[in-house]
Amino acid sequence: MKRLWIMLFAFTFFANASGQAAEQEYNIFAVPSAEISNYVNEFGQKLKGQTDIETFEQRGYLPHATLYLTSFKSGDLEEVKAKVKDLASNQKAFPLIVDGTHLTKGRWYFLDLTYSKDLQRLSDNVVLSMEPMRNLDYQAPNWVKKYPEKLKTFERYGSPNVFAQYDPHLTQLAGEKSSKLDDFITATKDEKIYVEGQVIGLGFAPVNPLGQVKSGDEEIFLFKK
Repeated sequence: MKRLWIMLFAFTFFANASGQAAEQEYNIFAVPSAEISNYVNEFGQKLKGQTDIETFEQRGYLPHATLYLTSFKSGDLEEVKAKVKDLASNQKAFPLIVDGTHLTKGRWYFLDLTYSKDLQRLSDNVVLSMEPMRNLDYQAPNWVKKYPEKLKTFERYGSPNVFAQYDPHLTQLAGEKSSKLDDFITATKDEKIYVEGQVIGLGFAPVNPLGQVKSGDEEIFLFKK
């Protein structure tokens, strides 16, 4: 019994230390066309060839552009997916452009997506449609609390990176500590990183703690032609 209490105390301590109970997050995302997916694969192969660092895509995760990352209760998932499907059925494909890379202070490495009104509008529409079904028990991650504007956005919509905080990208690495990444960025700083494609659908999937979609876990709803 004493050992059981110790285990329960440890669980409670680490849950409190993280700032929240573990809530499953789900990603509603823009599905890129083959031109962009292929480019992500080629970029990852090049990075690995020069650094031995594997991108998320090379570890079996799906290239995607997040539109709305939040938590839903398990009992509501079928309704959520039905709404995602309905949104996709009324949407046409539109341009999506990769242009450059970006390394954050936290050492997340992105392929940058060119901001567009179409992409912003799609994210806005997804959030407005899905927000009423979000899990209200889902608490803001600790990092969000350091950014007042993102925290306000999270408190209203259940996600810190929507509306005015929306910043589209394709995540390649998260918290990468190896200095080989810095060497790669320096070595390729004069190379053009650019490809044109399209957003061709909406995807829905559970994500890992880094917000990444494991290939095979997703459901894809293609736009009408």
